[in-house]
Amino acid sequence: MMIHPMPEGTAMQSTACLEWIQRWRKRGSVVAFVACCSICLISASATCAAQATFKPADQPNGTPSEDPTATAVFIVDAKKCEKKASDAWSEPEVWAWQQICRHLNVDFDEKEANDYADRQGDKDSPKRDAVYRQKLEALRKANNENPEKLATDESRTLSSKFLAMIFGDPELRHHTWNVPLRLFGFSTDRLVIDTAALKSLDIQNAYVERFVIQNTTLDGDLRLENSHLASIKMQLVAAKHFLLNKVSVTAKKVGPDHVGPNPPPFDAEKPDGALTIHTARIEDRLSILEGSYDAIDLKRVKVGDLFIHQPDWNRSRDTNKRKR
Repeated sequence: MMIHPMPEGTAMQSTACLEWIQRWRKRGSVVAFVACCSICLISASATCAAQATFKPADQPNGTPSEDPTATAVFIVDAKKCEKKASDAWSEPEVWAWQQICRHLNVDFDEKEANDYADRQGDKDSPKRDAVYRQKLEALRKANNENPEKLATDESRTLSSKFLAMIFGDPELRHHTWNVPLRLFGFSTDRLVIDTAALKSLDIQNAYVERFVIQNTTLDGDLRLENSHLASIKMQLVAAKHFLLNKVSVTAKKVGPDHVGPNPPPFDAEKPDGALTIHTARIEDRLSILEGSYDAIDLKRVKVGDLFIHQPDWNRSRDTNKRKR
């Protein structure tokens, strides 16, 4: 079934989409019509929200372009952006917000490597760069091999409340919606993105217990690499490309309360260890490269190309059930 998101921008584009829907109705394809309407409504709502918050009050008026397809560009005042940080945020969350305000990667590996290099001596020494690069390479390797260890590292933890705020709060979300966002080397108990219009999202070397994205459009890619998750759920999502590279999705928890010789038994009501994608359109390719999964559930997914290469299937759930 083909699922087409409503184009952003002009009324002419919206009219074209409505005419497209009418043609589908005339053909009598009720199922296709309903699916199209779902994606169109989600795309429209996310687009309207993005347009409503695209120009914050602290930005000066600009001269509009006569080209209806032109992309608006604003100079962001990083200091004003940083002042929006909440007093309730932790130190890692404040640092992450500062990186977002400055349009830099939220990369905890780079942060730790820089801090380590600074502690070794003169910041202006020619050797500092070599120390930094050596430390960064070691951190990348360690996190690639074992992202689960991030679950117990409080210096890299971003709370679910913080992530919900930066993606959902009207005063904050234009800083995360309108630029490519890269989150590396962090952990969280939950990352939920609901009703949003993003540029792109890139997550690497991370531990995310639950990842939920729904009612969302992405102009570019959604990428998950070298990461551990307890569940991934996508519904009513449109993106250009979705990549899962060396991702582990298993219901077995590895957080602070689940390490040790006697972890809790499997609970069916908690994250199910599955990659679940329902009602989505991936314009280019859905790629699942290696990694491991308890299950993969795809329903009503339109993709330009589907590429699955040698994923492993976990046996943890069956083993836990037998033990019970």
